[in-house]
Parts: sequence; C-alpha cells; structure tokens
Amino acid sequence: MFGCRLPKLESARHAWELVITSVVGDDWNPKSKFTFVCSEHFLETDYIPSGVSFRLKNVKTVPTLNLPSRADKENDKQVIIKA
Repeated sequence: MFGCRLPKLESARHAWELVITSVVGDDWNPKSKFTFVCSEHFLETDYIPSGVSFRLKNVKTVPTLNLPSRADKENDKQVIIKA
C-alpha cells in the first residue's frame, strides 16, 4: 500500500476534494500537507510505486476504488461511540 498527496493542478485537486468530501463529509482539511490517498483507491495501472508513495501516470486520475459510503462512515462513528 502506497500513499499519494493531493494533486497541485487545481482542476485535478478539486476533483479529488469532491470525491474525498463525498466520503468523509466536510470533516477534513483539504489544505493540509498531511492529506494522502492510499493506492487501494486506484487501479494498479494508474500509478507507479515510488518508495512509500506513488506517482500517478495521468494527473487527471481520480481515486474511485474501495471508497466507503458516507453511511459506512456514520456506522463506524456509532460503533466507536458505543465502544
């Protein structure tokens, strides 16, 4: 599993922000330099591994695989609160 920072290209970054917000809600900071998306959310053909991170072959690639729904996130919160 590798991690990738959000793209610097504004249009690509915006597309990533929409995907991430649809999953986690507004509960994150898109300006953080510590925001990464792991390789499990991309096709293996979309990236080139590089140490503990990866480079995308096409800057317009957006994470689409294995994305939990917002309902899954809410269920996780409920389980954590109950524990």
